[in-house]
Amino acid sequence: MKIIDPGHEYELTSIDGECLQRIRFVKRFRGVENHAGTQNQELLRVLIDRVQRLDAEQPWAGNHEIIAHLRHALVLHEMRAMERKVSKGLLAPEHVVVSTQDGHFKLPLET
Repeated sequence: MKIIDPGHEYELTSIDGECLQRIRFVKRFRGVENHAGTQNQELLRVLIDRVQRLDAEQPWAGNHEIIAHLRHALVLHEMRAMERKVSKGLLAPEHVVVSTQDGHFKLPLET
């Protein structure tokens, strides 16, 4: 891995051939040149899918632990985003729809 723009852009090592691959994360700061890109959450979703596919090809008990940790990391990133939205006044948690089953935030797949 080569760091192109610390925290924002990386060139990845290619295996089995010459293939340039870069990951570019969104950059949103005042006073610097900003650019479009992806988020950590999206990369975590890619890794979850990748490990699921690898496990389907060649199962290994550790894959389930890897997926559990990646999912936990995804939840922590989303928690950070929600806390920032609350701090900025963009989200009022008391107005989020709650489930009648358990009284917690209603998830998209709940009926």
